[in-house]
Parts: sequence; structure tokens; C-alpha cells
Amino acid sequence: MSNEINAVKEYLQDMLGFSAALRPWPEAAFLPRYLSAGREFFLLDIAGEECLLIKTKAASFRLSAFRKQLSKLPDGAPENIVLCFDALSAHQRKALIGCGLSFLVPGSQLYLPFLGAMLQERAKRKGSLPRGSFCSFTIYTICVPSQPQKHRLQK
Repeated sequence: MSNEINAVKEYLQDMLGFSAALRPWPEAAFLPRYLSAGREFFLLDIAGEECLLIKTKAASFRLSAFRKQLSKLPDGAPENIVLCFDALSAHQRKALIGCGLSFLVPGSQLYLPFLGAMLQERAKRKGSLPRGSFCSFTIYTICVPSQPQKHRLQK
């Protein structure tokens, strides 16, 4: 199995804490070309659920076409379909969530409504400080009071 697929397995195990098993889907060999072109198909067992994991490229993915193609999958295909992408735009993510389609981007995000899971990792801004910590200037300002000013009374 490829390193990308192992990354999927590790990501699911790390994020959800469930053991995940991936194996090639034997029925993929019998799919028409328009369904299989540019895609890899795997059976994913996670938390007692069997899913069909479809690895595809976000650049060539069209939601409207994919929804039509779902009906062309063989009758023996698992009910839960999980799309796997290397990267996903915010627009694509919103569209997939809006349609209720499960997806994952290893190392970044996952949406598995059949497991009640939605996770999105956010990168920290470069130079940002953890909450509750102060930079040295803030500490200096808090700890060293400014010189008291003398007020003159005007007569």
C-alpha cells in the first residue's frame, strides 16, 4: 500500500483514536472508466463501520458529476462513502459538508457524519504566542509602573 494510504490510516487513528484498516476494494477492477479514472478505491473499517474510501484529486473533482456517479456504484458497495483528498479549497469543503458527503484530508481535516466527527486543524500564525503568555514588553509594562506625575493645583 502506498505511503499516502498509510498516512490516511495513521491520521484516522491519531485523530479519532480508533484502529483503522484499509484494503483495496476488489470491485474497483470492474468499474467503468468514467468512475475509476483518477481514483483509487479502498475498503475502510473504522469503529466497526465499513466504508468505501475513494481517493481522488480535488482539482479534477466535480461535486455535481460525482453525485450522479454515486448511483452507478455496484449494489454491493458499502453505504458510507468517504472521499479522500490531498488538499481541499474552502468552497469545496463547504459544498461537501452541505451535501453531507464524508471526506478527509490527511493532516488537515475530516468530516465523517456517520461517526459524528468533524475536525479541522488550524495552523498557528508564525510568531503567535500561546494563550496566557505575554511578550517581554507586556511583562515590563505590567511589572514596572510608570513614574508618578506631579500634579499642580491651579489657583
